[in-house]
Amino acid sequence: MLLGILFTTILFIARSAVAITGGLLASSKTQFGRARRIYRIDISESQMWAEFSTIIKIIPFYSVMVAIGYALNLIRYSDFSWSGTFLTFAILFLWNETWFYFFHRLEHTPKFIKLHATHHRSKVTSPLTVSAFSFGEQTAHLLLALSIPALLSHFVPITFAGVVVYSVPMIIFNILGHMNVEVYPSWFTSTLIGQFFVTPTYHALHHSRIKGHYGLLTTIPDRLFGSYFEDYYLVQSRAASGNGLTSLSERLSVAQARLPQNSFS
Repeated sequence: MLLGILFTTILFIARSAVAITGGLLASSKTQFGRARRIYRIDISESQMWAEFSTIIKIIPFYSVMVAIGYALNLIRYSDFSWSGTFLTFAILFLWNETWFYFFHRLEHTPKFIKLHATHHRSKVTSPLTVSAFSFGEQTAHLLLALSIPALLSHFVPITFAGVVVYSVPMIIFNILGHMNVEVYPSWFTSTLIGQFFVTPTYHALHHSRIKGHYGLLTTIPDRLFGSYFEDYYLVQSRAASGNGLTSLSERLSVAQARLPQNSFS
């Protein structure tokens, strides 16, 4: 058991290190990354060091927690099946979209903001921001994320493949969401899929404006509960065109709103 915990811990630390390093190189060392910055504001060395000092503590902590969860078989995995894998993906997607929105929004209330304060030291994000959390918040996230899948695994087929199929894209999207680089084309948010799924600009606006855009992968909860920034698609288009915002307080006029963007109601 101890060897299993050690192996899984090392694996998760390595995974995080590779993902964050890749994000840093893509955002700062490539012409694409430099040209498509969402906020054309330099990140201070003090912010980078603060984030780095946080993640070298929180990533091992997170990795050990996950490893213990695997060792204790908190989620009872079923044998592989396509139906079970699809069901697992659907459960993880719907559950994480739900708890994350409401818990994240709760964290922005006066009584709970201290729990989330470490992550929001960064108004302009970097790939290091992705793991800059307090121990309390990271623990809460893990418990909430695992609770329903662990409970349902006693009654429905939860497969390891389904967890992987959900988790790998989540790692990628999480890094993209904190890179301060808009990777999608300027027309993306005018498409049907672009109206429902977030871009890096979406979460960048949350960090700079604080109150709004609490969602994880989709815009649906923010639209339903009135926490959606109406100029989001304009900011996304500008960043994708190489004309990102130059001030944290900058807002764009929605007078030229595209019709497809207003079709969700």
